[in-house]
Amino acid sequence: MMKIWGRLTVVVALSFAFACAASVKDSRDGRTYKMMPSGKLNWFTSNVSLDGKPDFKDRAKVSFYKKESWSGLCPAGTHLPDLKEWNDLAEDKFMGPRKKQNAKAFAGNTRGYYDMSKKNPKVQGKDAAYFAIAGDAGKSGIQALMLDLKRGSFQKVNLPKESVVAVRCVTERDLLAEKNISPKEQVALFVRNADCGFFFEEIVRKLCNLSELTLTADKVEKSVSFVLHNVECFVPFSANINVEEERAKIEADIAYMERFLDSVLKKLSNEQFVSHAPEKVVALERKKQADAEEKLRILRAQLEQL
Repeated sequence: MMKIWGRLTVVVALSFAFACAASVKDSRDGRTYKMMPSGKLNWFTSNVSLDGKPDFKDRAKVSFYKKESWSGLCPAGTHLPDLKEWNDLAEDKFMGPRKKQNAKAFAGNTRGYYDMSKKNPKVQGKDAAYFAIAGDAGKSGIQALMLDLKRGSFQKVNLPKESVVAVRCVTERDLLAEKNISPKEQVALFVRNADCGFFFEEIVRKLCNLSELTLTADKVEKSVSFVLHNVECFVPFSANINVEEERAKIEADIAYMERFLDSVLKKLSNEQFVSHAPEKVVALERKKQADAEEKLRILRAQLEQL
């Protein structure tokens, strides 16, 4: 059963990675939203602002929405992120020495939330940005994600029922578009060291428009690679792929991951922290170390390959 589940996971991950648009235009008002990649998702870099629909706008013209308005607010093909997706973003972008700068850049002009049950609502929690989160409301209010701009950290919070917050949406990444490969162009895909076979090979090939799907134990020369659910995948170079751009991107990813790993190692080398922090907290930091070291290994191998 676990092997079948593993195969299905790879099928779904590959299909998501190859199938979706790299940018989003809202057909309702023509607004285009830029996105930034994080893991298997693209995140809107600005808040949703549907013409004529916000429940509140502050002085900075930032749109805020009540819980009742969240459903259906994201453009077609996108969705409201849930808690796990927010946590994945936090681990990717809001860890390490640049977490405060990244938090401020992500928030933009978004500050605080507003309690619309008040006669003259004023901004609350102005040192943080508050965003909608998919899921059930709290017992006495709504659940939201608070991005602490002073600390560069995320926290789920419970706000008054009539509160309005900002909304960000996400969509699955289009890895082919990011490599400048046309969705009409068939590509070969090599999957390395997967612990499962492909009983669903024909389905994957059709969903991903593949000319070839091959399991391999070795890295594939003259290819670009990416990692999905700890499975390394290779697409042989197309004439459309800019090798210099790929090299610059990987070098930037390596530099970021090295800074992140350094911050984790400093924390783990602090005897006070290791001795007094809860066991689960220390274990989480050790997992971050292991994950970062594995990502660096893969990134450096990709760079060497280029």
